[in-house]
Amino acid sequence: MESGAEIPSYDSVNQSITSPGSTEGSVALDRQSVPANAFLGERVLTFPDADSYEAYLAGLARLELAPITQIDSLRSVRVSRDTLAKLNPDDFGAKSDFSYRVQAPLPPVETNPELLNALRPYALSAYSIAGGAVEGQGQGIVVAIVDSGIEEHALLDATAITEMDFTGDGHQQASHGTAVASIVAGRQGVAPQAELLSVRVLDKNGEGSGFDLAAAIIESVDFGAQIINMSLGVYEDIPVLREAVGYAQAKGVVLVAAAGNDGRGVLPYPAAYSGVLAVTAVDATGRQAIFPNRSKQIDVAAPGVGIEVAAEDGGHSFFSGTSAAAPFISGTLATLMSEGVSGAQAVEILKQHLNDSGAPGVDPLYGAGVMDWGRLRERGIPELHDIAMASVYMDRRGAPGKSSPMLLTVQNRGTSWLPGATLEFTPETGAVQTFSIGSMQPGEIQTREVYVSLPTSSDDVYIFTATASLKDGLVDVHPDNDIERMRFQNRP
Repeated sequence: MESGAEIPSYDSVNQSITSPGSTEGSVALDRQSVPANAFLGERVLTFPDADSYEAYLAGLARLELAPITQIDSLRSVRVSRDTLAKLNPDDFGAKSDFSYRVQAPLPPVETNPELLNALRPYALSAYSIAGGAVEGQGQGIVVAIVDSGIEEHALLDATAITEMDFTGDGHQQASHGTAVASIVAGRQGVAPQAELLSVRVLDKNGEGSGFDLAAAIIESVDFGAQIINMSLGVYEDIPVLREAVGYAQAKGVVLVAAAGNDGRGVLPYPAAYSGVLAVTAVDATGRQAIFPNRSKQIDVAAPGVGIEVAAEDGGHSFFSGTSAAAPFISGTLATLMSEGVSGAQAVEILKQHLNDSGAPGVDPLYGAGVMDWGRLRERGIPELHDIAMASVYMDRRGAPGKSSPMLLTVQNRGTSWLPGATLEFTPETGAVQTFSIGSMQPGEIQTREVYVSLPTSSDDVYIFTATASLKDGLVDVHPDNDIERMRFQNRP
């Protein structure tokens, strides 16, 4: 589904290695299990203070050795097996961790193909999907694309791009980063005039080091990036990566990350870290895209099925996955920030104007809701009345043929307080049920419960209509979102 996409589900096979000269209990590479996603023959060392860190580096220099890479601000180094064997970091009070791989999200491989085929692609550019820039054009905002690098492309020829490379292999296989970049900026991006910092941490195989990802975050912050987009991840909680995320957050930088395409009940890091905006994907109907990971840590849902993007060969392609959804959020924040609001303010504005979906309120599929660029544009227009039929939710674990609760949620998507509304539930057969909705502030939701009998076989279909309407005398500016027509059917 996604070119170079989300984190694979690693098996539990362990690998063992032995380091000559190592001692039992040492942080050197002794005989112990190495996680399947860790690099063989490497460790990450972190020192308790500057003196011990400098002493270790000086010791390496005397032996004419050097770390693979280092992050001075975090007092951390990535070192090889041979280096560990020649200078014991225990003597310097170092803490040791495995060095883990990060990857761009892999395509969903275990998801039901029939369900995937039922998803509706957008088949449009990001700029068209968003309806143009929200306010500003992203001017003056630097968005770091921490990814596989960015190839030259006509869609980005007017975009200011600065490059950093943590892989050393140039622009080989930069299709993933190029696609992500074209959603953020350029001729078809959400924030056409945003500046890009291309930070290559993924190699030609779509893999990189968690240590290098941490270094990339810090370098991006120090360069001046206000937003960092990370359409990649790793399921291990890497201490040095956690510290780098904290460094960026302390500087007021907004971090946005893909939620992953593995259909799991957990998120990869950095999306799983507190304060990082974790983005899931929806299709053109607004449905959760089946393949994303599900978690209460999901923050927001954005388009992620069949997005038209820049291809590495200079042409166009269609890009799917949470890797496509994340840059929609990064670009939108850039447009808001280019009008003078801070990163924190932009995030709050975005969250206040999401469309509730799925289970009422924040849920593991949609987070706080789905992006709505129209609401962002209209937020400054007073006295707009807009009642919406936000979602219809049924727990699919209900027993076929048994009476089960269905939750009907309405939302005030206007800019004005509503004195009340009416909700009408009309099944294809059976009695109509009418509910009174109390007064609602802008953005507020209210839910009513009805009981229905789930179909008993794949031949049975339950069809109904749910309609929200305003009180007499009020004009709904968006009547198209007042009605939900749905059908429930048991799949064999």
